[in-house]
Amino acid sequence: ILAAVASAGSTSRLLLPLYVVDVSDAAGTNTLFAVRNGGSYATQIRISYFRTDQPQVPQRVDQVNLAAKAVKTVNIRLVEGLEVDTSGLARGYVVVETLAESCHRIVPGLHIYTFSASL
Repeated sequence: ILAAVASAGSTSRLLLPLYVVDVSDAAGTNTLFAVRNGGSYATQIRISYFRTDQPQVPQRVDQVNLAAKAVKTVNIRLVEGLEVDTSGLARGYVVVETLAESCHRIVPGLHIYTFSASL
């Protein structure tokens, strides 16, 4: 399990450095992560998924409204549109960031927790 915290400020950015997902086997390798808004106000977050071998352009970008003290959990196996490599695995990294327009109040912290397992 990996945990990271972004400090308060105009924009917070967190990195999930690696995910590996076997999209063809429900009992195979998977990665889950959760983002928690530790603040007292709602904030908009952007979740960008990148391939490890093509880091210039995200494969997918999602924008989420995260309520105060709320948690957004993501099972990467269920994220549509992630490309699979020749070994049948989706591999990459995730960048989670607050959107500047939603940071008009100080947000005490944005947290990301990850769990990766091969069953």
